[in-house]
Amino acid sequence: MHEKCIGCNRCVKSCSMLQDFEVNPKEIVLGNDENEKLSFSCNLCGLCKEVCPKDIDLGYKFYNIRNKVVMNGGHYIKLKRARNFQKWTANKLFTSKGNKQCDVVFLPGCSLSSYNGSILDKVKKYLTQTIGKTEIWIDCCGKPAKYIGDKDLFNKTFNKYIKGIKETGAKRIITACGNCYNMLKEQSEIEAELLWDVLAECGLPDEVIGLYENIDTEFIIHDPCSMRYEIETHRNIRSLLDKLKVKHVEFEYNKEKTKCCGAGGMVGLINEEVAHKNMRNRVQESQGRNIICYCQSCAEALSFGGGQAINIIDLIFNYENIRYKFSQDTMNSVKRWKNRFLNKNI
Repeated sequence: MHEKCIGCNRCVKSCSMLQDFEVNPKEIVLGNDENEKLSFSCNLCGLCKEVCPKDIDLGYKFYNIRNKVVMNGGHYIKLKRARNFQKWTANKLFTSKGNKQCDVVFLPGCSLSSYNGSILDKVKKYLTQTIGKTEIWIDCCGKPAKYIGDKDLFNKTFNKYIKGIKETGAKRIITACGNCYNMLKEQSEIEAELLWDVLAECGLPDEVIGLYENIDTEFIIHDPCSMRYEIETHRNIRSLLDKLKVKHVEFEYNKEKTKCCGAGGMVGLINEEVAHKNMRNRVQESQGRNIICYCQSCAEALSFGGGQAINIIDLIFNYENIRYKFSQDTMNSVKRWKNRFLNKNI
């Protein structure tokens, strides 16, 4: 890998974190920089690899350093906080109970599960109406543990997650979370579908088609980095917005070259200063426009960064509350955990 780097610095130019740390990519690629703080400040979003003419993935190097720290019993600042967060997201207090037999299982993901139970219920009813009896399964796929480099905790969490999904007996697995989708695709034989692709296939609820035709607000589309290479999903999101009659434009860095919202790679818990700066930077790139996401974590991060951001799921299943303000209600951690506790029973 180290013979490849040509020192073009395209990775640095596209990443504010690399700029702030005054990174020399060749030193990292050569293995001469084992900086733990740098490694735990990376969003692991994959943009460096996408812009690199030699296909070098600095995030892979940073991930390996994280894993080395964890496996050697290291206690990097706030690593314990991220590990505890993982344990709580998979705790039985905040996860679905068993015996949910169904044709279709809907996996909202942790962030959406903590946001709005009414939306989850509406998605469940709509999928039941259109493609088969649907139940909601709320649990964590283990991404937090995987991203901090704790393979043992990840395996324990992910195996529990898979067991619960399989016990539903569902033939179709649908998720609104790009991280859940990627974990299932990379770590199991389960074939999951993204909610946005399913809605493009089976259609939107009749009452929202053309609903926003007379709304002048122009949205800018933020593609989550977890969906960087889901080309069909990129098209489907824009098609759904067209059917809703939502006016939309693009970020300079979009689709395959999208930038992280700032919360990725567990940086939001491990290095808040870096995460918050990345959130603000992405919001600044919106040039004051309302931001539309298709990841709840992104919507929350960009709202925290000063933007007016919502999830496309709001436009479809929460239009009574979102139609004129186009912003999500601010929630603290206590409110999110309370919602997660209540929503596990939907």
